[in-house]
Amino acid sequence: LQVIASLLRLQAAAISDERLQHAFDQSQSRVTSMALIHEKLYQGDELSTLDVGLYIEELFAELVRVNNVADRIHYRTHIEKDLSFGLQTMVPLGLLLNELITNTLKHAFRGRDGGQVKLTISSVKDGAFTLIYTDDGVGIPLEKMQATGDTLGVSLIEGLVEQLNGRMTVEGTSKGTNYHIRFKPLRPIG
Repeated sequence: LQVIASLLRLQAAAISDERLQHAFDQSQSRVTSMALIHEKLYQGDELSTLDVGLYIEELFAELVRVNNVADRIHYRTHIEKDLSFGLQTMVPLGLLLNELITNTLKHAFRGRDGGQVKLTISSVKDGAFTLIYTDDGVGIPLEKMQATGDTLGVSLIEGLVEQLNGRMTVEGTSKGTNYHIRFKPLRPIG
């Protein structure tokens, strides 16, 4: 996966069309997100589950670095202690978080000096989990929240929530965007 991500990065650098280059950059970011999951699995003591908190910290750090926003955008996470999921849950969850974070870093703080992002994942009843992702950016416009086929990101987010057996609500105001996602892991928690 790292080789594929590197190939996409090299190809994007050789493209002069800005829209096409953006598409390659997004694909490279998605592949990197999956590669990080696999890397963490192979580094761990167990090959069946992944520490969610550790993965999210590294994903945030990588996306902040790639988007060169470390001096402007700050993030906080609160992940339930010792939370781990299997690969079948982590791949869609990792891709979902990659989309949310990338969209925030690229769009939420345009015209602003900086901002805050918060992510919480905690258990609720019946083996389900709640994921709350908020930013204090400019807010997502209503037309962007609707999956009209114009943006892969919105369709991908909805599809990934569905893969997680989840439900999602999104609220966008001039004070930021709030995603509330309730999901059930696809495999037992490790």
